[in-house]
Amino acid sequence: MPEVALIYNAGMNPKAHEPASLPVPEPIALAQSEALAATLRAELAAAGGWLPFDRYMERALYAPGLGYYSGGARKFGLFADDGSDFVTAPEMSPLFSTTLARAVAEALEKSGTRKLMEFGAGTGRLAAGVMLALEALNVSFDSWDIVDLSGELRERQRETIAKLAPHLAERVRWLDALPETFEGVVIGNEVLDAMPVRLFARKDAVWHERGVAVNDAGAFVFSDRPAHSGEANWAQSEPGNVLAQIEGSEDYVAETHEAALAFTRTVCTMLTRGAAFFIDYGFPAGEYYHPQRVQGTLMCHYRHRAHGDPFLYPGLQDITAHVEFSGIGQAGRGNRRRSARLYLAGALPDERGHHRGARRNRSGRRRAFHARGERGAKARLRSGDGRAVQGDRVLARHRLDPRRVRARRPQPHALTTLTSPSFTAPT
Repeated sequence: MPEVALIYNAGMNPKAHEPASLPVPEPIALAQSEALAATLRAELAAAGGWLPFDRYMERALYAPGLGYYSGGARKFGLFADDGSDFVTAPEMSPLFSTTLARAVAEALEKSGTRKLMEFGAGTGRLAAGVMLALEALNVSFDSWDIVDLSGELRERQRETIAKLAPHLAERVRWLDALPETFEGVVIGNEVLDAMPVRLFARKDAVWHERGVAVNDAGAFVFSDRPAHSGEANWAQSEPGNVLAQIEGSEDYVAETHEAALAFTRTVCTMLTRGAAFFIDYGFPAGEYYHPQRVQGTLMCHYRHRAHGDPFLYPGLQDITAHVEFSGIGQAGRGNRRRSARLYLAGALPDERGHHRGARRNRSGRRRAFHARGERGAKARLRSGDGRAVQGDRVLARHRLDPRRVRARRPQPHALTTLTSPSFTAPT
């Protein structure tokens, strides 16, 4: 086993384990968490006492029957008293669904397809809302497929859709495996942020991979080892390339997103015609790995509180990281002729398609408004034939600071659109 440095995690949230700080789980839930912790300790022991953080995060979220998303814990809700941990934009207002439906309608029309597929459908409210909005827009579609690992959420999705859109429920089906090919529109709202991430820490100008170990008391702790340990051609690897571009030599913590990139490549290989919409919170690479973002973006959500301790109650809390959109766009394009568009800080369209809250610049053209002092932007990416692509659709940013608002998760403020060759992005 290589030499490692143990780092006690309490400094991230000194009061994380104090009963007065966060609610204590019910005995049954606590027993489930302890069962998952025991399996993680056994896996750590079998691996020589160290696991990369992405493996820990994967097991904490998706271990069969015990992980946060694969177990039976309630996730979505408005208040901690109902046992939930966060709420997402589709639960807050129908405007989110109706806004997305306009972009989906355009993609269906442009691509000549009639099917939809959603990853991680939450409570089903987004599916019901978009289907109803498409119906109101007189846009025909044949089916809405849902891919979701959570049995508890599948049941909530069935109930929600049956309640809100009963006449459309027969078009919805749940998939256990992806088809080899798909023609239509793919939707993923706050899916990419739940993909496991690797953690890296720069100390004394040297990069280390931040993994997980167990201390003498049996508690999970962060443990760092040289980033190149056990990884051939480190400098040419995806994380090696990313970290080499982060300026400075000061101490720094960052995530890399191999799982999200692999997921995006899989989806866009499957998608032979149509478009994929991934809505999430995050930044393009230049902002994500800014020299001043020294602590990364890893965050946990438990009973509508946001904190930074991923080792608190494994399997009972959400663990998430912001999305690095530049890499997602590149992964989606791959080697095929595709276009990709990234939208930031948009305003909601009204019934005429105008963007309320948008301001006009000196040339008289509308531009996205600012919020909280952050620059609104719309990234220009190029299609396979070299033409500049700049779409005219934007989704609203409904972003909240989790340190100031207890009841809501950070809300989506960016949309990455990936389109296949048969769907030409509007210019």
